[in-house]
This record gives sequence, structure tokens and C-alpha cells, in this order.
Amino acid sequence: MTKETCLSKNSRLINNAKLKKNAELRAGIINLIRQFFMSESFLEVDTPLIDLYPSMEPAISSFQTRYNDYGKERKLYLQSSPEYNMKKLLVSGYDKIFQITKSFRNGELTRLHNPEFTILEWYRSACDYNKIMEDVENMIELIRNGLGLGNKIKYLNKSIDLSKPYDKICVKDAFRIYSKIDLDSTSSQDYHNILLSKGLKIEKESVDFNTFFYYIFVNEIEPHLGREKPVF
Repeated sequence: MTKETCLSKNSRLINNAKLKKNAELRAGIINLIRQFFMSESFLEVDTPLIDLYPSMEPAISSFQTRYNDYGKERKLYLQSSPEYNMKKLLVSGYDKIFQITKSFRNGELTRLHNPEFTILEWYRSACDYNKIMEDVENMIELIRNGLGLGNKIKYLNKSIDLSKPYDKICVKDAFRIYSKIDLDSTSSQDYHNILLSKGLKIEKESVDFNTFFYYIFVNEIEPHLGREKPVF
């Protein structure tokens, strides 16, 4: 690439009003997220990006690297999320922590996924998921107000109502409503036949609960969620 070509490409980035607006919007959102957690007396932490162990989630493939330790190589992994290290802080006595950081997941390059991405993660001790849902609602409200937005935003040409409270649906109801599957009466013997009936050609030996759950959730349930209002 010549110097002139490089300058031309950089010029297109600098002069692209939409990209500049998006960069400014992203910076503003991150700043408002920090404001929210600071107002709730959270401590911002910064944990390592490189882990000794791969992801604990079986469906996630970690990026692997090698560390040369005085001639002896050892495997290390880029974090798939800060969960592992943040939970070590949590059990060490840090009761309210948050982090905005980079994470990495191998094999995830789609319209909705990137192998490198920014993630927000936070933890409270001595509370349950109801308080975390409240955090989400209050954080989005602060961001919305900070950006001068109304109750509704446009996303993918749809109007989304961000006013509180958000909708809630349990997993069993979501399967029953959107996939006509009763999880209480579904056994491991049924997983393969259900997936075959949905058009997924897969060997019976390859089907476990994770395969069954995520195929149904991603393809038949997730597309229905949050179309008019955020939903837990």
C-alpha cells in the first residue's frame, strides 16, 4: 500500500460523519455506564485478559496462545469474559464491582458476533437476580436521559419502548409459547427427535441438553424477544 493510498483511506475515515457520530455516541454511552455504577458505589476493576484456563462454558471456544517460560512452553488463553477473575474478587470481599473490558471468543464471526468485543460485567453480593434486573432498568434509564432520548428508540427499523418496568418471562413459558415445547415433560430421549422435527439433521450421539436448548432458543425464541420492549 502506498503512502497516498494509506492517507486516502484514513481521510475517508476522518471525513465519515456517520462513523464519527457513532464513535462519539459509543464514548458517551460508556461514560454514562461508569456514571451509573459510580453513583451506586461500585468499584471499577481491571482483571487480566490472559487466563490460565479456557472458558468454563462448553459452547464457547477460547483463543489459545503459548507463553515461553525460559524454554518451556505453556498454554494460555484470551478471556472469553471477565467472569472467572471477577468472581475471585467477589469471594475475596469486593462486594460491588464492575468492569468494561475486551473479551475474545473463537469461531464467532457473524452478523451479530465479533471474535473481539467490548463487554460490561458487574456483580453485587448479598442480592438476587431481581436486584440485577433493577440495575439494568436504572442504567438504561440513566443512559437514555444522558443522551437526551425519549422513552422510545429506533432499532432495526423497529420502535422499542425503554420505559420502566421491562417485560419478564420465565424460560419454561418462553419454550411453551414460542416453540410449543413443555420442558417439564421433555426428557433427554426426546431431544434428538425434536431437533429432527425442526429440520436440524444431526446424529443422535451429538445431541445433549445444551445442543437442544440453544438451537431452540436461538432459532425459535430469541427472535421474538424485545421486539417492542426489553424483556428479561
